[in-house]
Amino acid sequence: MDTYLQGLNKQQKLAVTTTEGPVLVVAGAGSGKTRTITCKIVHLIHTGLCDPQQILAMTFTNKAAQEMRLRVEHLLGDPASVPLLSTFHSFCVRVLRRHANLLGYGQDFAICDTDDQNTILKKICRATDINLTIGRIRNIISRKKNRSRNHGTGYTLENYEHTEFEVGEYMMTAYQDQLFKSNAMDFDDLLLLTDKLFCEHPEILKNYSQQYRYLLIDEYQDTNASQYALVKHLTSLFQNVTAVGDEDQSIYSFRGADIGNILNFEKDFPGTTVVKLEENYRSRQRILDAASAVVARNTQRKPKRLWTKNPAGDLVKVYIAQNARDEAGFVCRQIEQLLQRGEKKIAILYRINFQSRQFEEALTSFGLPYRLVGGLSFYKRKEIRDALAYLRVAYNPRDDLAMERIINNPARGIGKLTLDRLRQSATQNDDSLWDSVCQSARRKDSPSRLKKTLENFIILVEKWQHLLHQEGPLHLDLKEILGSSGYI
Repeated sequence: MDTYLQGLNKQQKLAVTTTEGPVLVVAGAGSGKTRTITCKIVHLIHTGLCDPQQILAMTFTNKAAQEMRLRVEHLLGDPASVPLLSTFHSFCVRVLRRHANLLGYGQDFAICDTDDQNTILKKICRATDINLTIGRIRNIISRKKNRSRNHGTGYTLENYEHTEFEVGEYMMTAYQDQLFKSNAMDFDDLLLLTDKLFCEHPEILKNYSQQYRYLLIDEYQDTNASQYALVKHLTSLFQNVTAVGDEDQSIYSFRGADIGNILNFEKDFPGTTVVKLEENYRSRQRILDAASAVVARNTQRKPKRLWTKNPAGDLVKVYIAQNARDEAGFVCRQIEQLLQRGEKKIAILYRINFQSRQFEEALTSFGLPYRLVGGLSFYKRKEIRDALAYLRVAYNPRDDLAMERIINNPARGIGKLTLDRLRQSATQNDDSLWDSVCQSARRKDSPSRLKKTLENFIILVEKWQHLLHQEGPLHLDLKEILGSSGYI
């Protein structure tokens, strides 16, 4: 027996060795689904059923994809033999970098994060009397995209007031126009536009569906309409798709995840082999029994019973707190008891950041030392976002979001009034902010001081562009850009 199959239980082995046709692996929590997926990838390569380049495995987070990649590399013993393992969004970026021009975008398109989206929406809202919060508008737009496949027209929206629906329609159009003008996409667009590409250019879809003869999808219960469409596209020639998931763990409906994708898998892919992974390696039996008793009341699920060879464990304890302060006090009293028993590794988990305050106050009053883990994400820090914006401008000066961030940062004499005029000129001429800067620098009626300021800025940007084209080490380029800009 091949070593990668050793240690697999009967059901895991069935999921790994069933290579042809659609396979649905219903994997309960802690049942070894990642091991099953990685072993199946190795099995496909080891048995010679396909080359590594003909396998595509997709999951939802970079961390999960990296973990899977490391496991496959370890089992194969050859990093060069590892197939493409990526998130849905990373795969779509890979496709769009090659073909975005067919959709009217440049292949150097920028990818907007939440802060970039907020900047665009604030700019649009300044010209309206809309009184919804930016976060609310952003969520409406995202839900509209996640629940649709109409690529910008005819979106449907459920569970919103009529006025919010109208706001969403208006903001969607203005928002998408601004993104397109800036040659930018948000994360939802990456999925929608890849779907659109495959729908409008069947010859490109054929190339990808021919290349990837075997498709493996992790966390299938969390797929939305666009991700489901991509799976259907990529399996249009070969039906060798393995979907791994658990409808009991579907918690992202608020982000557009459709539990129907996993519940209807056998209808979508006739002839499906269903494999249930029910042996749990992580928990005690009493934990499993308690969880199973709760989730059994769900009406939309596939029956399964998790079991384990682990000891039964202690009874589950439930404490009903009167309020947040009572909850924090209870936790601290439990910690004191654990410390008295000699326990040293103790963590408090909470769902929302503002909850930490009650725990911090309680821990302080109990005299318990603690360390708060988390805080502001590295990539959300102002100086990091500024540095990335400089790189984006050097790569694509017509990236309006990045240009607005750095054009007067640090101060260069391009103040708010000047920037407003440049923005207005760009809007009137349907140009980018960079085009407006260049035109203002060339205009004879521009004040000489402003012309000199803009000319100096243009020289800087063109210098940065030339630097990037030299293809030297990126960290040295960034150091030079931040230095010459005065940002350091």
